[in-house]
Amino acid sequence: VGVLSGSIQTGANGLAAVVLSSAISALFAWRLGERLQVVFGETQEDVVPARRWVAVA
Repeated sequence: VGVLSGSIQTGANGLAAVVLSSAISALFAWRLGERLQVVFGETQEDVVPARRWVAVA
């Protein structure tokens, strides 16, 4: 079990860490949401080339 320091500075450091962590998590979730819409949002048609090459050994 940890010992509580009762220091205002310790509380402020903890609050800053929580705010920074929350901001980074929110940014990650926002970017992930955008990326998932790109990946799973639209169906992409396969492009069929006009000429198909056949390898002959």
